[in-house]
Amino acid sequence: MTNDIYESLSTLGGKEPESSMFFETEKGKAVHRDYQDITGYAVKAFTLNFIKILDLSIIKNNKYFMSREQQEFFEKYCTEADTVLSSEMKQFDTFLGEYRGEDDG
Repeated sequence: MTNDIYESLSTLGGKEPESSMFFETEKGKAVHRDYQDITGYAVKAFTLNFIKILDLSIIKNNKYFMSREQQEFFEKYCTEADTVLSSEMKQFDTFLGEYRGEDDG
């Protein structure tokens, strides 16, 4: 997948350096934590840090604000968005749709 995802989502189109302070962050679990609910259903708990970095990547038209894991996950989400979403991507889609920002107080 190319930068097309980011270019099509960004209205700025400006170019940033090929790396940033976010690129190497939280390599182990930079997207979500896995756990099972009481019925055994696999649940993904997405990190607020990921949504902030995703937002910055789209606004700045620069995927290198994200770690490799985050880039691959978002590219998979965009690819699946044209078809039927997997359970993992449905949970991510719900997370994005329900996110209203954080309270300052």
